[in-house]
Amino acid sequence: MENISQDQVIRNYKQEIEEYWTKDCSFYDNYPEHGLTKKEEELWEEFLHTEIGNKPLKILDVGTGTGSISLILSKLGHDVTGIDLSPGMLSVCERKAGERGLTLDLHVGDAEALPFPDNNFDMITSRWVLWTLLQPEIAINEWKRVIKPGGKILAFDVKTHDFGNITMMNKFRQFISKKLISIQDGRKPDSYSYKQEITDSLPLSYRTPDCFDKQVLLFKNADLREILVKMVEPLTVMQHEKLDKPWRYKIGRRKYGDWHCISGKKTE
Repeated sequence: MENISQDQVIRNYKQEIEEYWTKDCSFYDNYPEHGLTKKEEELWEEFLHTEIGNKPLKILDVGTGTGSISLILSKLGHDVTGIDLSPGMLSVCERKAGERGLTLDLHVGDAEALPFPDNNFDMITSRWVLWTLLQPEIAINEWKRVIKPGGKILAFDVKTHDFGNITMMNKFRQFISKKLISIQDGRKPDSYSYKQEITDSLPLSYRTPDCFDKQVLLFKNADLREILVKMVEPLTVMQHEKLDKPWRYKIGRRKYGDWHCISGKKTE
């Protein structure tokens, strides 16, 4: 059997991850846990405005996807650059920006190897990104590299509840849920998860015990200062209410996660 270097393994995995999200791009916003309702967009806008303030900033949105965060930031008057591994996801984001009369600077690229110079952005945002990175410690240092001294990183994610301990009954419920969603929503069952070897290689996977705490530790190990972790309660309440409605999604879930924002500043 041919020996493959670790670097080549990572490149192969990233290619598969890109293909996964590109395959999913036309469905992504239709899922209640992914796409945003008008009310959710208003809540995100309110939180981001409160967190960032009125001054227009140059912001990099990492893992832009279909534009959930970047479109809101642009609407708020910021100069937004978006980067994502999946060209398919960015094509959806670009279409949505055009429909809303917004301008985004979009790039296909790797969150762990940003194609931008040092000290280039005032802020970095990410939503549901850290869990899917193969080398998150490299990524956070890249993000730190490209923000200006005093700049802030905001990472939005859900703090999950005991996802790392899955019983056979829960696995069966998830299997049934996936089958039902594939019939109702037209999403193929094999598009629900990465291959097991990729999932096992994700340090911050939701199947990893204490994965959220490890995200916070990532910020600390990167020597970011003024690290804050805050629960975004209105978004959490709205997400829970929304996910309680589609029964085919609900039966496959255990406990819902709570939206949190992890933030940290680069030393001035």
